[in-house]
Amino acid sequence: MEQKRSVLAGSSQPRAAGATLLGPADPQAGVDVTVVLKPAHPIDDVALSENALAPAAQRVFSNAGELAAPPDAIAAVNAFAASYELEVTGADPIRRTVRLSGTVANLERAFGTTLNMYSLPTGERFRGREGMLSVPASLAPFVTAVLGFTTLRSASPRDPTAPP
Repeated sequence: MEQKRSVLAGSSQPRAAGATLLGPADPQAGVDVTVVLKPAHPIDDVALSENALAPAAQRVFSNAGELAAPPDAIAAVNAFAASYELEVTGADPIRRTVRLSGTVANLERAFGTTLNMYSLPTGERFRGREGMLSVPASLAPFVTAVLGFTTLRSASPRDPTAPP
């Protein structure tokens, strides 16, 4: 029986400007993604920003455990990965990340997306996706983002000879 799925809020991805669809990504190609998890306790953004702006002597430092991913979140991602034949290649509760590795086909099934190959007018080719990501409803309360599906560079190196 197929699990109920939830759309991952904020995961909408439009096609890159000027990109031309070349076709589907190789289903057997390897892909590494990073699952970003929610902290164990909600973060008070106002208090966090006020603390960051306070003089150094007045800053209050949080216990790393307060901002870390809860152990059940990492366990849920591990179970999810196993059910979709993905390998967990690293987990860092303090950074709230779990690294997954798998084939295009398995990642497409796991996250309810389609990976395609695109080209830009510059000739650059890249792997990317369009639309929303989804995860099983049991995993949705823990996940903030999934990064790494696209290979399009988000920044270009600065020309070292250009004036500042």
